[in-house]
Amino acid sequence: MAVFISDPDAFERLARVEGPAWAEHTQRVWDLYRSAESFFAFLSAWTEGRAELGEAWKLGSDVKLTTVYGEAGYARYAVLDTSGEIVLLASSTRPERCARAAAEGFTVRA
Repeated sequence: MAVFISDPDAFERLARVEGPAWAEHTQRVWDLYRSAESFFAFLSAWTEGRAELGEAWKLGSDVKLTTVYGEAGYARYAVLDTSGEIVLLASSTRPERCARAAAEGFTVRA
């Protein structure tokens, strides 16, 4: 099982791993600043078809997207440009969070 940026429940599943404070902060920062390091930046780029066209993950024409950061900026999630799969990088967080992410269906990679 995997979680993809285009899944209708992807944000809710990520919020169950990262917590409600993270979800509220992520939504607020996106609404105010259009942060490039957020779930919504990747979702926007995917919806615009940038990744599917083989272009680098970008928000608009000039901001390159790199990572979705979890709570307090520790957990790092990569969004694969070939499929849109959201992958947790295990080395970026505690084993407990890796277990929660795996239980929600996220791929966890070393």
